[in-house]
Amino acid sequence: MSNDAFIEDAVAAIYERYDIDRVRNAFIHADGGKWIGKLGAHMPNAVFVMDGFHLKKHFKKLLSLEGAEHYAGVVKKAIRRNDLEALVKYCDAINEKQDGKGKKTLCEIVNYFTNNWGSVVERMSGEHIGSCTECLVSHLLSERLSRNPPAWSKEGLGKMAMLRIFTQNGGKVTAEHIRVSRSKKERTKDHNALRTGLRCTANTPNSRQTKFPANATLGASLSLNSNSLNFCG
Repeated sequence: MSNDAFIEDAVAAIYERYDIDRVRNAFIHADGGKWIGKLGAHMPNAVFVMDGFHLKKHFKKLLSLEGAEHYAGVVKKAIRRNDLEALVKYCDAINEKQDGKGKKTLCEIVNYFTNNWGSVVERMSGEHIGSCTECLVSHLLSERLSRNPPAWSKEGLGKMAMLRIFTQNGGKVTAEHIRVSRSKKERTKDHNALRTGLRCTANTPNSRQTKFPANATLGASLSLNSNSLNFCG
C-alpha cells in the first residue's frame, strides 16, 4: 500500500468514527516522516507531536557525544522554552569538541530537531502522555511478520498485515471472507498430495484467497479523549 493510499484510508476511517467538527485538537504522533505530514491537510486543528521513542533515540545519540552530557539539562530546557536559538548555541559548543564523525552525527541531530521543531516542542511540553506508535509496530506487525523471523512473499505479507490490523480493530474473520475458486477435483488432488508428499496446487493463481473489508487496511490507533483526537501513525 502506498503512503497516499494509507492516508486516504486513515482519513476515511477517522471521519467515519468521529464528528471531526466537534474535535478541538487532532494530535498526530509521528517520527518526523514527511509523508505523514500530508495527513494534517485533511485534519482541522491538527497538531503534530514527536513520538517519544524517536525523540529519546536522538537525545541518546546527542548525549553520547564527547562533552555533551554536561549540556543535557540546558538542551532540554531550551526545547521546553521553545528556544531554538539557545539549542543551536549549545550544540555549537558541543561541536567544538567533536572529531569528524562526531560533527557529522551532531549535524544530523540538529537538522532533525530543526526540521521537526514544532512537534519536538509539543512533545516536551509535558501535556502528552505518549503514543502507541512503536508499540503497534512491535506487537501488531513485527511479532507476526519479522521478529522470529518467518519468510513471506510480498503478497502474503500485505494480506497478513491487513488481517492482523482488521482483527485488532474489532473485526472477526468469517467464512464470507474466504473465497475458494479451485474446483472440487483440484481440492481433492491437494488433499491426496498432502498424504503422499506430492506438490499441492495451493500456490496457483486460482488458489484460495482472503478478502478483507475496507477497514482492514487501517494501520493506526485512534482514541478520543475529552475534545481531542489522538492519531498514532
